[in-house]
Amino acid sequence: MLSVRLPPGHGADARGTVTLYCPSDSRADQIVRLSVDASGAQQVALTGLAAGRWRVQVEWEAGETPYYYEQTMDIR
Repeated sequence: MLSVRLPPGHGADARGTVTLYCPSDSRADQIVRLSVDASGAQQVALTGLAAGRWRVQVEWEAGETPYYYEQTMDIR
């Protein structure tokens, strides 16, 4: 599981996406709708993803302001 946590105060009205981007095979990319709980957290299942390096790209809006966060992860 991948844990996504937005900054404090963003969870109530946040909307956006979590993209699991595979640099070696774009056909494996997955896009998940952002659906955080009251604390601004969401769990994203990683079942079925191939081993290797992935980029997690989180795009969301809180109020009228857009935000973007990216981090790499390795799945073994």
